[in-house]
Amino acid sequence: MSTTKINANGLEQIIPLKEKKILIPGSYNSELIHISSNKVDIEESRYPSPLSIIPYNDGEITLYNYDEKGDINFYTYQFVRENKKIWTKRFEGVPFLIRKYDDNLFVYIKDMKTNDESSSYSLMIIDLKRGTVDKKINIHGAYIATEILKKKNYIYMSQFHNCSF
Repeated sequence: MSTTKINANGLEQIIPLKEKKILIPGSYNSELIHISSNKVDIEESRYPSPLSIIPYNDGEITLYNYDEKGDINFYTYQFVRENKKIWTKRFEGVPFLIRKYDDNLFVYIKDMKTNDESSSYSLMIIDLKRGTVDKKINIHGAYIATEILKKKNYIYMSQFHNCSF
């Protein structure tokens, strides 16, 4: 056990990697922090504001709170393997919850452009091999998802009701 000081803000996720290493996205200062054996290496992220990193097939999907066109309702998703970009896509909807199962990413999103609160939430299912949205399932009601679980052919979600922003 040891303690290491990291000068960064917005550290909300710790990703265990191989060989006793960890990766932490620094979402407020656009950094990726690599830690191994008390050594801290900080590098600039490819895009501003990395929110979440999901390991996938010897690579990683990184979700950025960034859109090249400046639309606040779009986020950038990027799949990188062995420092080579496989695909980069922008998807609509503010992501509240992300889970990976098999070759799919399940993202619970809110459409900020919709004035009707009861129809602004959806579950977006992204095919990670192609970087495409396979399905977008509307969730009727003002719900905030707290967990997504896929078992066999079923998707289970736990939610809070009557949330407003």
